[in-house]
Amino acid sequence: MLATRSTGDGLPALALMGLACALLAACVSPAPTPSGTADASLPPDSPSDEGAARALGQLDWVFSPPANILGGPNGSYSLQAGTLADGEPLVDLEVPWRAELGDGIAREPAVGAPHGGSVVYVADDGARSDVRRAEIAADGADQSLATLDEVVWDIVVAPDGSAAYAAIVDRAKTTRDLGVVRIHLDGSRSVEPVLPPAQLGAADTVRPVAVIAFQVSLAMSLDGEHLIRRTCAEAGSCLVEVAALASGRVAELPDREILGGAAGLIVAQHCDVHGCRLETLDIASSSTASVEVDAFGTVVEVGGAPVVVAMVNDGRDSLTLEAVDPASGRRSLLYRIPDGATMTFGDFLFLTIDVPPGLVHVIETKPIRAGDDTIGMDERHVLVSVADGRIIELPEPAYDAPWTGTQG
Repeated sequence: MLATRSTGDGLPALALMGLACALLAACVSPAPTPSGTADASLPPDSPSDEGAARALGQLDWVFSPPANILGGPNGSYSLQAGTLADGEPLVDLEVPWRAELGDGIAREPAVGAPHGGSVVYVADDGARSDVRRAEIAADGADQSLATLDEVVWDIVVAPDGSAAYAAIVDRAKTTRDLGVVRIHLDGSRSVEPVLPPAQLGAADTVRPVAVIAFQVSLAMSLDGEHLIRRTCAEAGSCLVEVAALASGRVAELPDREILGGAAGLIVAQHCDVHGCRLETLDIASSSTASVEVDAFGTVVEVGGAPVVVAMVNDGRDSLTLEAVDPASGRRSLLYRIPDGATMTFGDFLFLTIDVPPGLVHVIETKPIRAGDDTIGMDERHVLVSVADGRIIELPEPAYDAPWTGTQG
């Protein structure tokens, strides 16, 4: 799997940076200490409360669970989207999606991360793939961008919002890779090839790994300059390729679990009989450096360098969120959850929030008990600044979870 997503979809980088600064200035608290967690809530009479609410209200979210997770038919999936300021979804669509589960194949809906007030998604009626863009607004536009005969396995959107990149496979045989195409988002319906079909088994860099079935994963570097594709065959071999989008140069990398890309570097986790470690691959020089740190998470850029944000068990049945420098292996505590709670970060159960650069979305979940019975779950959503561990409280996204029948 690829543990990063593009950071932009039409919203200029300066606007994202400005929003991040507004959030940090408006509603931050000191970083939590190892002995407990900090409550970052502002007092009701805080002069910055109104500005914080406005800034937080600009953050979009998208929720897109496949129907088959409930044992339902593979005929559609639910696409919901909204802003944190709204108490209900602004987008609520039932999207056609034919994904047959024969031969061990399981394919999730191809939905991009929310950015710039819209979401790019794919509808598939079993004959064609319709790549669409929905505006995250009440009665917002829902536009067809391109129609493809092939199946779209995965899709990502460039940070500048200029194009989407779709991994396509043969509709007649969905284990046959057909490459990656660029779909321009200017309404021209222009589609052009970017990567040819993956040549699995043709290079020494392909190594056996444990995989369930054929799969293709796409990711963008945080600056949008590099597209990363990891293709795995049913036989258990995988190929990782990085395409420099400006020059068209394609580099093959040793098969790794790619965590993300930033500042001309790809950060990956490599596990073998000796354990797991972080590797940093320089795209320009093809050189590789590693540190003996076992960390799996997502990559953010801080001060012009990639940082891995990973969840760690501290050995005392407590989970912490840590920032790891993949160059030195240095680790810093960002967040510790209270006893009895669990923590996830980044994408969570098909939920994605448009997080500004340098911040990570954390969901803290704790059972609500009545005696010995659990009667519900209490969720706390926060953003954590990777640079200094400051915490920003978030409202709960108002999505309708089909497995509970409740919001959030």
